[in-house]
Amino acid sequence: MVKVYIDVDNVIRDLDIPIFGERASVWYNDVRGMKFVDYVTKNRRKLLKDTPECEYAEPLKEWIKVVGTAGLAFLSCQPDEWLFYTERWLRKRFPKMVYIFTKRPEDKLIIVESQKGILIDDYPLYKDYRRIAVVDRPYNQHVKANCRIKGPMEFVLLLAKCRWDNE
Repeated sequence: MVKVYIDVDNVIRDLDIPIFGERASVWYNDVRGMKFVDYVTKNRRKLLKDTPECEYAEPLKEWIKVVGTAGLAFLSCQPDEWLFYTERWLRKRFPKMVYIFTKRPEDKLIIVESQKGILIDDYPLYKDYRRIAVVDRPYNQHVKANCRIKGPMEFVLLLAKCRWDNE
């Protein structure tokens, strides 16, 4: 079965809106004189605990209700200081999903490749996008990808295609 791995931040959990008030246009600006990751780490209790969902969270919940979690897993690069809050956020919304955390974005590609899976992600700095369905964001417009997800319907269609290809 093709594994579909889904990134968390700015695919399922929205970090842009609480921090910038809008979708970020570049990857990633400094925030109030701090690097983005440092800013989130410093404010992790507030930001990561109560962060809103992105537009793909609700369709994923509906998919799970109808089809289940077989073949799906969250795969996210998270600093150690974020893990407690990220797992708590995910468990509240997606209690039956598998969660895999890495230290570097490149480690996600190693996992996806080893499983011959697909990664749904917004990250704009990978060297290879053959196994990545890019969630369309202003900061990743330069990425040349075989698959670009531009809305919840395309997200669900990709999940359906991956399931269909395995039956």
